[in-house]
Amino acid sequence: NQYQPSELATYLKNNGIMFFPIYVQPDQHNEFYDLISQQTGGHSLYLYRPQGLNGVIESIKKVPTGVYTISYTSHENDDFGRAYITTDLEVVLQKESGKTVSGYFAPLR
Repeated sequence: NQYQPSELATYLKNNGIMFFPIYVQPDQHNEFYDLISQQTGGHSLYLYRPQGLNGVIESIKKVPTGVYTISYTSHENDDFGRAYITTDLEVVLQKESGKTVSGYFAPLR
């Protein structure tokens, strides 16, 4: 109730988010959701349609996103796969930054 559909759709579209409302009744629709889906490049769907949701997945896969894959080679001692190796990642984009800390166990050798 805080936002008009056009405001919400603009926010989603500017952030590369397509909206796909999925209805569980064949004749069920919500004008608010349908408008947002149309303006963001998505579309409304019935969950139990004969072709299922496969088309949605394929549509989403074709859209370029801001997702990046980071790969590197660690020089930390992995103790033959028993040591937990921490990773830090910091991203700076348009004077905004974010940082995350994670880790993994190397494959056993």
